[in-house]
Amino acid sequence: MIQITISDKRYQIPDCWEDVTMRKTINSQLLLKDMPTKLKELTYPEKDAKPPKLTQADHKEFLDFYLKWFVYWTGVSEGISKKIHLEDLKRAYEVLTIFMYAPNDMEHRETITHKGVTYMLPSVERLVSGTDKHMANATYEEFVEGMQLSTGLDKLAEEDLSALPLLTATFYREAKLVGWWRWKRAEACAYDEEGTKRRAELFMDLPMSDVWGAYFFLCFHLERSLSGLQTSLKGKVQGIASLKGLVGIQ
Repeated sequence: MIQITISDKRYQIPDCWEDVTMRKTINSQLLLKDMPTKLKELTYPEKDAKPPKLTQADHKEFLDFYLKWFVYWTGVSEGISKKIHLEDLKRAYEVLTIFMYAPNDMEHRETITHKGVTYMLPSVERLVSGTDKHMANATYEEFVEGMQLSTGLDKLAEEDLSALPLLTATFYREAKLVGWWRWKRAEACAYDEEGTKRRAELFMDLPMSDVWGAYFFLCFHLERSLSGLQTSLKGKVQGIASLKGLVGIQ
C-alpha cells in the first residue's frame, strides 16, 4: 500500500495484487465497461492503431473516469476525492492501472491458508528418471476444466473474469494427510465438482496474488505437459524411422 494526502488526511492506495481481493477485481469490470471509448483505445491499443485525437471534452471524460477508478479502489468518498490535487489524482490513477491488466507472470504458492483451512495445489511427482511428472494426480476432468476456464484473461476490460473463482477452486483444494509414520505427507484432496463450486464462493475474498498464482500454475504445467508429450512423440517417431532404416523398410 502507498499513501496519499487529501486535505491533510492520509489515505491508502493499493499498489499490488496482494492488496486486493478477487471479489474487488471481478466487480471492477462493471466500472471498466464505462471507460470512455478513447481512453480504452489508449489503455488497450490495437496493433498498428493510431492514437485517437483528443478534445477538451475527452480530457474532462478522462478525469471523471480517473476519479471514479480512484474512489472505487481506495474507498475514499467522491466528495473527499474531489479535493485531491489534480497531479496527485493522475499519479494515483497510474498506480491503480495495474488492476486493468492480467499480470505477465506470478509465482504460485504450493499451499495457502484461508479462514483457517489449508489448501494445496496438485503435486509434481519426481520420477526415477529424474524428470518431473507435472500435475501427477490430475484427472482429465479437472485438467480440461482448468484449460477452458483459463482462456482469454489478458485484458481485464474485455474479458469475463467470472471464471476465476472456479479456476482457483479447481486447483486449490483442501489438504489431507496420507501415508503413515515417517512417510506421512500432505496432498490435495481429489477433484470434486461440488466441492469446487463450494470453494469458488469461499475464495472470492482471497487476495488476487493467490488467484493469479493458480492461473499461472495451470499455464506452467499445461505448457510442460504438452511439451513433454511432444518430446515423447517425437522420440517415438525418430525411433520408428531408425528401425525402418535398420531393416530396410521404405
